[in-house]
Amino acid sequence: MREQQTALEAFRNLPLIEPRELVGLWSGRGIPSGHLFDGVLENLGWFGKRFTPGMRVDA
Repeated sequence: MREQQTALEAFRNLPLIEPRELVGLWSGRGIPSGHLFDGVLENLGWFGKRFTPGMRVDA
């Protein structure tokens, strides 16, 4: 549970950005948090997300 709280605090402390700053292809990665599903996305070959100028998001 402590790992999950630490991960949540890290996200809450990130600087705010505007949605237009997300446009592009983003490579994702997991952050170990002690959650039951840690590592599942990586094992499935998950890459990340693509954000389009029209604010569409493709997995």
